Amino acid sequence: MVRCMSPYEFVRSRYLFPYEAYLFQQEGVNELAPLPKTACLDDPGLGKTMTSTHCSLYHVEHGVTTVLGIVPP
Repeated sequence: MVRCMSPYEFVRSRYLFPYEAYLFQQEGVNELAPLPKTACLDDPGLGKTMTSTHCSLYHVEHGVTTVLGIVPP
């Protein structure tokens, strides 16, 4: 039986990151990445940058040419 990769696993198989994400961050990537439009509105310190980066790379790998990230100063 062939098991499909999750969006998180998909991105990790193509890009190198200096650390492994926490389980809740992996779940966030897996829930948000497949959606065409989304917002990552986690509380401060929970890894929005990591989650958003993984989601953006997932979209780029699937043919999206433009990703908009809005971040506070």
